[in-house]
Amino acid sequence: MSYQSADDILAKWTPTKEERAEAAEVEAIRKAILTARGAIHDAKARYIKQRLRSKSKQKAAEDPFEELKDYESRQQIHDDYGWGFITEARMDRLMELWDAREESRKKNANAVYEDYVTRMLDTAWAAVGEEHVERLHAYDKKEEFRRQEAERIAKENNERTRLRELGKII
Repeated sequence: MSYQSADDILAKWTPTKEERAEAAEVEAIRKAILTARGAIHDAKARYIKQRLRSKSKQKAAEDPFEELKDYESRQQIHDDYGWGFITEARMDRLMELWDAREESRKKNANAVYEDYVTRMLDTAWAAVGEEHVERLHAYDKKEEFRRQEAERIAKENNERTRLRELGKII
């Protein structure tokens, strides 16, 4: 009784030197794409932090307008300043943040900070690795074909084993 799975068959397959080199290069390309996308995402978070004068990149990336959650209007911000609850510098910052949120809401429904620079960074993020798409797709197709062949062989082997156990073939 020796049933095999596609993974067993793939484990027995020994790649050639060229196939190992190709696999390593494809892995390096994928890693480079992830690194570049991470750098662009980080640059966008830093830009939003700088633009909105946030205290941290994480806050700027998650919800840049969180500080405004307690205010329903510009007048409430002004009233808090008038009563001495906030400083003039904080009032100015909240007013700038309010204006940025209103500008962003005109462009998109979510309360995400967006301007020309953030849209350019999003475009760059999406375009990373475009020159390698065909190569990666071809490699993935080859790997998928290899997996399908392993599944076919495993199915045939298992069927032969089953028939042997039933005594229908030798």
